[in-house]
Amino acid sequence: MSNNDLVNAIAAGNLSIFQKLSLQMQEFNINWADDKHGMTYLMVASDYGHAHIVAYMLENGGSFDMVDVDGITALWIAATRNHVESVRLLLEKGADPNCQPSNKQKHAFPLYIAAQENHVEVCELLLRYNADVDQKCNGVTSLEVATHKKNTNIVKMLQTAIERKNEIRRKEIIANIAKAEIEQEKKEEKLREDTKIWENLVALI
Repeated sequence: MSNNDLVNAIAAGNLSIFQKLSLQMQEFNINWADDKHGMTYLMVASDYGHAHIVAYMLENGGSFDMVDVDGITALWIAATRNHVESVRLLLEKGADPNCQPSNKQKHAFPLYIAAQENHVEVCELLLRYNADVDQKCNGVTSLEVATHKKNTNIVKMLQTAIERKNEIRRKEIIANIAKAEIEQEKKEEKLREDTKIWENLVALI
């Protein structure tokens, strides 16, 4: 019995075989990673798009934060493969939607790839879980690559997300200005009170 047997069971989408084999192993570790590439069971399940196995891994202690030798996560793999249900499961558990491999020149981030490849549902999920619309790959944003590829639905989606983000920023700026004005008014009021007290003291002398 070896870890490769478990990997093969995952690749085949056979959860029951995986469970049986794992029980037969002396030291089973659900977060095992192969020595050569650093691939975990969860990454393999994400790669093949077997959402039921992804769910099982996540429910039984599988770590979505682990990275392979290139700094790639299970979410990155699922997103780039357009495995929508696996992406949803990973995001629900808290996987980082802005994850990016170590070699940023070679590998883009999930939102950029979804925008480039016209993976509409994956893009929608990433945005729902606060993917950064300002993030860039080699100086190019997700909106710019979607526009270049003429992926109209994603362009509209990203434009809406950017508008929403800008509106939030605008409200934050207005709120900060209002807060600063209130603080300034308090300072001026305190100064007026101190001045009045001083004037009263002077009048008594």
